Amino acid sequence: QQGLYVAPAVPPPGGSVVIRATSVDNPSVFAEAGIGIDPVPEPLPAPSPTETGPPTGTTTTTKALISKPVVYRRGRNLYARVDSGADGKVAIIGKHGRRTVGRCNTNLLNGQRFTCRMRLTKKQARTAHAISVTAIMRADDGRKKGTRTRLTTASKLAGPTARVRGRKITVTSRVSQDGTVKAEIFARGKRVAVCTRFQRAGTRFRCTRTLPKGVTPKQVRVKMTLSKRGSSKVLGRKVLAARR
Repeated sequence: QQGLYVAPAVPPPGGSVVIRATSVDNPSVFAEAGIGIDPVPEPLPAPSPTETGPPTGTTTTTKALISKPVVYRRGRNLYARVDSGADGKVAIIGKHGRRTVGRCNTNLLNGQRFTCRMRLTKKQARTAHAISVTAIMRADDGRKKGTRTRLTTASKLAGPTARVRGRKITVTSRVSQDGTVKAEIFARGKRVAVCTRFQRAGTRFRCTRTLPKGVTPKQVRVKMTLSKRGSSKVLGRKVLAARR
């Protein structure tokens, strides 16, 4: 009468029952439904502790002993910055062609950053395309690593990003030469915002602007230029898509 059926502890013969619901007002009206009843499953044994280890077939990545030098100039000063991936001795050598410009030697711990400053002659500064910097790490565990960067191949606008959160877009980039950075933000092919700022070499440019309503990251493009201060000469140019 309460409309609640409780299954028995032991399944009935055939493993099923038929339940009938009859109208109180009109006993000639009823409905039936068959349901299956399964036995109570036996409890599973508790899992036994097992030794854990790296998954089979996986590989681990090894951190580089020394990063590739980030090279930039400020006037006649040449800077080379590296990050250490192990404890050991680091040597940074700057060369103009075959002639040594300068050299720095230091001991670094794992994760430390070091910047070497070298002074160029007036002639070397005028022909900076011939400058290269080599960084050599001799780790305490016996490993050795060398890496080299030419000043001409060092990107003027390094690692630019454009990230969108809500309606805010943030544009960042590291600058490897003194100059004026201009970031133009386009949405659906139309310029909607612009940032212009003078940046010193080795510093990070950062700009945050608000996008129009209804604009998605896929519709946004950012054009970045680095120009010589007080001049229209373009030193570097990047075009990048926005992302979340």
